[in-house]
Amino acid sequence: MVVCPQMIEQSIVARQVVALGAGLQLTSVASVSGLTSNTRVSAAAIREAVDCVMCDPRFAQNARRLGREFPDNTPALFADCVIRVASRERAATP
Repeated sequence: MVVCPQMIEQSIVARQVVALGAGLQLTSVASVSGLTSNTRVSAAAIREAVDCVMCDPRFAQNARRLGREFPDNTPALFADCVIRVASRERAATP
């Protein structure tokens, strides 16, 4: 997965996707600075992230693992699943 959060709650889910090894996060200048402008991530950055995710089988493995825990495909339920899995994995780590 390549995620590019636009709102604060999306940033939380995006960080968990990265922490679970299921994808990469792209960050626009607007989201870093807290602005609400229409700043966009460059096409080159998107291409590079997609190439990286597509070429590294670990992303696919981790995304499939996450998908097994997420039988429905609605965004809200996916976000809840990502946070739940990440919390469980953090609790299991000594």
